Amino acid sequence: MRIAGLGALFAIAIVTAACTTGDGTKTDPEGILCSAQATTMGSFTPDPTAPAPTGYACWPIGTWTFSAVMVAGQDDCPQLKEPDAMPLPQYQFKGTVTMDQDGNYDESFAYLPAANDPNVNSEVKANEGGDGVCEGDLLLFDATGTQVWSLKPELNADNTIGGTGSTYTVYGKDQWDPNNMP
Repeated sequence: MRIAGLGALFAIAIVTAACTTGDGTKTDPEGILCSAQATTMGSFTPDPTAPAPTGYACWPIGTWTFSAVMVAGQDDCPQLKEPDAMPLPQYQFKGTVTMDQDGNYDESFAYLPAANDPNVNSEVKANEGGDGVCEGDLLLFDATGTQVWSLKPELNADNTIGGTGSTYTVYGKDQWDPNNMP
């Protein structure tokens, strides 16, 4: 599978981030060479072993499984041919929860890369937001750090996933900085 001109497979590094609010994107908007819009769709499987949420509108604990599709005509990348910009047919991340000594929930999220995943760095979180009850935020970076997929699946009350806010962006310089991720 081609990925906007890159054909090599790369090692996987998994980075997790706790559940937070706000936009976690730490990329440089000044260095954008081109971008494209994408939509997401899929399903959510709640973790049956997790404690029952009390008073939480957004409870993203479980496995998020979704695909992302480029929106035809919604890009300014002349070299881009849909669906080449999407490196995989499916993406997954998992939310887990533990309880601290004070009885507070400590949420964490991990990207579950496929065996042929060409992305080498990732950041993932989920929080209230978007058009669903929760919005995921999965940032994927290729080996050069110049191709960034910002996937924003939205979890609905019926455990379906939708969403229209995802992007694929090509930058002029490396965007991955593990010291600058939330």
